[in-house]
Amino acid sequence: MPSRRYIAAVDVAEHSFQSGRETVAGNMKIDSSVSFGRLQIAPRLPEFLQQHPQVQIDLQLSDQNQDLLSEGLDVTFRIGELTDSGLIARRIGTTHRVTVAAPGYLKQHGQPTTPEELRGHNCLQFNLLNSQNLWIYGRGAQRHEVRIKGNAQSNNSEAIRELVLGGLGIALSPVWLFSEDLNAGRVTAILQDYTAQSLPIHAVSPANRRQSARVKAFVDYMSQALETAPELQPIK
Repeated sequence: MPSRRYIAAVDVAEHSFQSGRETVAGNMKIDSSVSFGRLQIAPRLPEFLQQHPQVQIDLQLSDQNQDLLSEGLDVTFRIGELTDSGLIARRIGTTHRVTVAAPGYLKQHGQPTTPEELRGHNCLQFNLLNSQNLWIYGRGAQRHEVRIKGNAQSNNSEAIRELVLGGLGIALSPVWLFSEDLNAGRVTAILQDYTAQSLPIHAVSPANRRQSARVKAFVDYMSQALETAPELQPIK
């Protein structure tokens, strides 16, 4: 049986919708990759819920793309190009990426100065991207596509971070994943004369579900937060 709290939230939402002015209220089920959800979404939930105290959030974290309808999701945050055209998607930010390695690895194996030199290094793959072993860089009008290889890969970006910190190899990863490590000197940004291919961040909702005021408010909130977040900016 539904809880009284849930019924009350539904009543508030239905009444406000019928009156033509929907209140930001009710349950909202959100999905994200583990690392992005933990580092970029969860820390921002307290402020959002302070602004909208009638909202209840269920944050689901998974590194596999969940089916929005079968999982009952209101919105999911996806990084990378979208392949499913049957969804409502709004681009809310950009994941800039940086090529990183631990100082110990670079001392032992040398530092590549061009993307092509990555072929001679142990490169660590995040294997949920379509282009997992194809790293793309730009410099002026030139485009550099490099097929990399290495002895470790993972479907979790925080696992890749641990491998880099352990000195195992080189990774092409989101700036937001390594921002604190870069500032602390635990890793070194390399190939800074080249621009690594960035990835879009989308908020995605089911096409056959009317977007509620609470979903719109949260997507607006996240879009504004990511726009100004220092760790979401490219490294200069």
